[in-house]
Amino acid sequence: MPVPPRTRPIELVERLRWGLPILIFLFVVFHQLFTLDWIDPLPTPLRFIAGLLVYGLIGPLMAWWVFTWIAAHLREQQRIEQQMREREQYLASITTASSDAIMSVDTCGCIQSWNQGAQTIFGWTADEILGQSMDVLVPAERQARGEPANILVTVAKRGAISHYETEWMRKDSRHLVVDVTSNVLTDATGQMIGSATIIRDITARKRAEEQVRELNRELEKRVDKRTRQLNIALQQLQGRADELERANEELTELDHLKSEFVSMVSHELRAPLTNINGSVELLVSDTGLEPGQRAMLHIIREQTQRLTRLVQGILNVSRIEAGRLTLHQEPLDVSYVLTRVAKNTRGAPPRDIEVDLPAYPLMAWADLDRVEEVLVNLVDNALKYSPPDTPVRLSGYNAAHQIVIAVSDNGIGIPPDQLERIFEKFHRLEQGDNRETYGHGLGLYIARGLVQALGGRMWAESMPGRGSTFYFTLPQAYASDGLPGASRPADGLLWPAATAPTPLDEAPSPRSAS
Repeated sequence: MPVPPRTRPIELVERLRWGLPILIFLFVVFHQLFTLDWIDPLPTPLRFIAGLLVYGLIGPLMAWWVFTWIAAHLREQQRIEQQMREREQYLASITTASSDAIMSVDTCGCIQSWNQGAQTIFGWTADEILGQSMDVLVPAERQARGEPANILVTVAKRGAISHYETEWMRKDSRHLVVDVTSNVLTDATGQMIGSATIIRDITARKRAEEQVRELNRELEKRVDKRTRQLNIALQQLQGRADELERANEELTELDHLKSEFVSMVSHELRAPLTNINGSVELLVSDTGLEPGQRAMLHIIREQTQRLTRLVQGILNVSRIEAGRLTLHQEPLDVSYVLTRVAKNTRGAPPRDIEVDLPAYPLMAWADLDRVEEVLVNLVDNALKYSPPDTPVRLSGYNAAHQIVIAVSDNGIGIPPDQLERIFEKFHRLEQGDNRETYGHGLGLYIARGLVQALGGRMWAESMPGRGSTFYFTLPQAYASDGLPGASRPADGLLWPAATAPTPLDEAPSPRSAS
């Protein structure tokens, strides 16, 4: 709200002092002229009443109105001045309560006002510092550079300065880092009469920022040092990796040469072994031999057959490891293979081999010779590692679009920690019996390699003293795989929907199925 100047009531009185007499004079002149024409001809009582009305009523009313009007203006002026005093007190309380230092200086740089925040920051009381030059707040080295005068000149020239960071001084000579904001103060005519300055102590903030910068510098040094160390370690690792790669290449080449050598030696051994076996068979068939001679020939035949199996196993290992295993996969009736192996593999003395087959066909996509080789190996192990008076069981079932084949025995069993190791190359279970009983440790390695080459997997389950079961899977054959006369049902399988397979993890084991 605009505030009228304080001299306005006085000006009004001055104007009324001249204007009111003139107005009364003009009124009297008008009244006299009016009286000559209208009132003088009237009787004396009427002239008296007319004079009373004019001089006794209109004059006082005019005086009352003038003084009422002056009183109203004086009350309004008083109300405005009261509001101004309250506003000044409010602003003064804000300034006094501020935690920042707020002071004002005149054009000569002398301090004119000093709040509680300034006393807290700089340690000077208002009584001590009012009237002094603001130079007492500025260190000598900055005074030498003319800092206080430069601030005043800048404020006078620009009208204000904002967030000027500098270093000032407390009463106890301790230096502070401060943020200075200053604005020009002017009088009613617009002339500069000084400046109002707000000083904020930012010493703690600057110290924290410096600590952060120092930590960043230290961190950068550590990161740089660590990066150099990692680069050196990386170069060393790269060198070692190169060495390992060269060593691996050399080992690969040596392994290739070994495989080539083993394959060549095995091929070279197979021909003379075949000749020896043929010669021994001819000699055994001679009816004129004495019993002792015939017994010696049987020993020679068994040992040459054993050596032949070893050579054949080494050849299979070489082919599996070199990826040169030849497969002839086609739709295969697993039931036929199980029955054939059970009939032709009886052991010595002959043993019972049970075959447990489902009512639906078991058609696999496999190589007949390789599947039969795997089964013969597993059945031969089952016969060797189980008592003579216990049967060996062959079974098959379908699960999860695979054919599962199991070979079970009631033999000595396998320790749990050996269930995976028995499939390693040249690994044998030493039971303290005849070494020949346990072979050369290649059978299960070759069997798993053949099953994996056919697209299946092999594993074993066993309880020591209660027998073992070896499982392997084969891919299931479909009508689209070329079975003559087969038609694909709705689900794409070769058996009716009523005998659909159960999932692998829900299918019964051969032992429980029997």
